[in-house]
Amino acid sequence: MKVALLTNFIPPYRISLLETLAKNVNSLKVFVSTEMEKNRDWKKDHGTLDVVVQKSWSYTKKWTNENGYSEQSTVHLPLNTVRLLRKMKPEVVISAELGFRSLLASIYCKLYRKPLILWLTLSERTESNKKGLRKILRKRLLKSATAVLGNGASCERYIRSLNYSGSFFFVPYTTDFIQEEDVSSVHQTRTLLSVGQLIERKGITEMAAALSRWSKANKDKKVKLLVAGEGPEKKWLDDLKSYENIELELLGNVTYDELPNVYAQADLFLFPTLGDEWGVVVNEALSYQVPVVGSVHSQAVEELIEDEKNGWVFQSDDASDFDRVLNRALSCSDDELIQMKGKCAQSLEKVSVALAVENMVKAINYVQSK
Repeated sequence: MKVALLTNFIPPYRISLLETLAKNVNSLKVFVSTEMEKNRDWKKDHGTLDVVVQKSWSYTKKWTNENGYSEQSTVHLPLNTVRLLRKMKPEVVISAELGFRSLLASIYCKLYRKPLILWLTLSERTESNKKGLRKILRKRLLKSATAVLGNGASCERYIRSLNYSGSFFFVPYTTDFIQEEDVSSVHQTRTLLSVGQLIERKGITEMAAALSRWSKANKDKKVKLLVAGEGPEKKWLDDLKSYENIELELLGNVTYDELPNVYAQADLFLFPTLGDEWGVVVNEALSYQVPVVGSVHSQAVEELIEDEKNGWVFQSDDASDFDRVLNRALSCSDDELIQMKGKCAQSLEKVSVALAVENMVKAINYVQSK
């Protein structure tokens, strides 16, 4: 079968997933709006995939979420979608997101009577401010879909709230990171790790404030904080340098290939996001057997983290709850932490590349049978 996949760009953690999908269909062609977005520090790499870069108009827009954060993001308008699909003549079209790309894909599918699968990576938290005309357009797009691929339970709840009653196939974020070294030890000084853009949405201000409070309340204890990433919120982390019992190491941007070496240095992974449709860094940390101190506002945390088993869950926008979880995580014994490390990798069994591809193939077969 010939499958067309339309998306904005291909992040490095998606390459193995799409390469595996390509092996399970007769032909897979990926249409991207750009080779890589300017605010991403990943190198351009499409692996062995058959990729076409579309003619697109892109612009940057500042979004403000009702949950207290704002961020800049890039919007892509791929202009030649219908023409390229007419040339390829796919039997199935998979289109990412609920925007202009999927609107053009739905027009093609309606004109040529082809099934449309929408691939959505959403959560109720991140989509809470999508209202009015945008909400109406999303409902119409969902009505045109033969099936939906989604990244979790929150994604499904969101699209069901838009009156989507069709088939939903779980396709989680995945990672191909593998820990091959012994993890049966921890550092004498607990080492926390944070990976990601240093922007409002990632809860950097809240993290810096919580560590400041912890430092003042625990002057007889020490902690090391590794931070991989860059962004405007870095200024809040610089303030932590004044605390004698916090050893701060700002690593700056770390390449995707170098990230495993960073995860290998950590005892705990701290993810205080205020809103993430997933958070693939949670997968990556678990793959390196690093327990996750994760915010409930991440769908990855909702799906993968169990309190006291492979990490701890907390409200990152609640200072008292942040203090509670930080005190608990940093006071657990070496034996407790080692036991938790041993349970991390098991958590990834339900978000494997094999399972994700299996569900994508099921969706493709399903829409072809309709």
